[in-house]
Amino acid sequence: MTRIKDKPSKREVRNLMTFYAGGTNMEAPRTRGRQPESDVNDEVARWRSREPDLLLERNKRRLATPVGYHQPIMLGWLVDGSSDWVGHKTIVITPAMVGKKIAVPVYIEDKSKSGVLSEAQEIFLDNARDAGAIVGVARSGTDCVGIVEMWWKRMIG
Repeated sequence: MTRIKDKPSKREVRNLMTFYAGGTNMEAPRTRGRQPESDVNDEVARWRSREPDLLLERNKRRLATPVGYHQPIMLGWLVDGSSDWVGHKTIVITPAMVGKKIAVPVYIEDKSKSGVLSEAQEIFLDNARDAGAIVGVARSGTDCVGIVEMWWKRMIG
């Protein structure tokens, strides 16, 4: 079920009403050019490409009509406040821990230098951290390394 944000734009309301009425022609958002977080996104993408055991992709929200469907469906965004980057890191468990691999969820929220987390984003990241995920806020590509190191420190004690 699609949730309406607390303060949706008029375009979002029109699109949702069109969607509920069975329409398929949605108003596209205005192109706004590069956003304040665009540079951070680029750095996170470069960091991701250097990490062989990491599967990390952008978590984008969009309406799309998959093959075989007659109406668009909402793709992306796990829940309100979910991170900009979502994936997992494959970890080799030590011999004392049976020596098997596991996939650890990774949630990276990118923010510009002055960007602030919303309450929903804070709740999402706190819940994921409490569940053992690799979680953090990146304001640059180097922050990603620190996020993984902090997780290791929490796991090892």
